[in-house]
Amino acid sequence: MLSERQQEIIEKSVDLIAEKGIQGFTIKNISKIVGISEAGIYYHFESKTEIILTILTSFHAESQTNFENLNNNKKDSFEKITAFFSAMLNIFELKPSVVSVIFSEEIFQNEPALVEEVKITMNSNQEYIVRFINQGKESNLIRMDIDSEFLSLFILGAIRLLVKNWKNNGMNFSLKDKGNQLIMSFIEMTKR
Repeated sequence: MLSERQQEIIEKSVDLIAEKGIQGFTIKNISKIVGISEAGIYYHFESKTEIILTILTSFHAESQTNFENLNNNKKDSFEKITAFFSAMLNIFELKPSVVSVIFSEEIFQNEPALVEEVKITMNSNQEYIVRFINQGKESNLIRMDIDSEFLSLFILGAIRLLVKNWKNNGMNFSLKDKGNQLIMSFIEMTKR
């Protein structure tokens, strides 16, 4: 559990990365926007890498909670997939600075702990989507002739591209609305 100060550092770090990029993400800049000394930052976090790792693990934990809640309810597979992506897109729309961290794994390539956390999160998300797709196949909602793993990649990749386009275009459209249209297209293409 993060302390109140750690949570503040995390939130300000996400905003800083969104505003100045990873190059502007320094302990000095974090200490300025949080209003404590650089030593104070190091008291709460060992390094910048630990701050980013905490951001990534928090997002992963939130995704896992959403997936588990959906997995344990009576909704059909299309409803589960739609609900999951709607929740994620809503988070991104409410806190767009998170997108700058979550979808920037290429900047982490020299930090093995960060690469590993991104890999774990992506694999976990894909496993849940595959599970929902397979549930849909078992209940005759989703076509059997489409490979579940490839379909999950299609969905996750399309959502990722949509989020990146939204961010790169100055967030000038409703991410949730476009995301829902994308999921509805997926449903139309894959339903039996």
